[in-house]
Amino acid sequence: MKIIKCKYNWDDGTVDVFFSDRTKLSLICKEIEAEIDGSIAAIGWLEALKIGHPLEYAQMVLNGVMQEYCRSIDRSEASSEDILFYQYKKRYPDMSDSQIQSLVREAQMYNE
Repeated sequence: MKIIKCKYNWDDGTVDVFFSDRTKLSLICKEIEAEIDGSIAAIGWLEALKIGHPLEYAQMVLNGVMQEYCRSIDRSEASSEDILFYQYKKRYPDMSDSQIQSLVREAQMYNE
């Protein structure tokens, strides 16, 4: 079966997948994402993906690679946190690690 199209259904929070044999599969996103072990950032990426690119979201679910996708986002976020931490540590040597960590969280919250 070939996927013809996918769309996010705002009414029930599903990604509807339409196949070439005229069947339809509704992916219940809330239940799928409840099984994912990921950070808030990773879940945010999934949210954007299912709304903006439902075909990619559906393919990840059907191919069983969504958890790895979330892990890659978490690794990326962690490395950017480390970079920011060391940059702030160098710039503000008198601040404690917890104060610098607060700066890092705030900078990431505002994407700065």
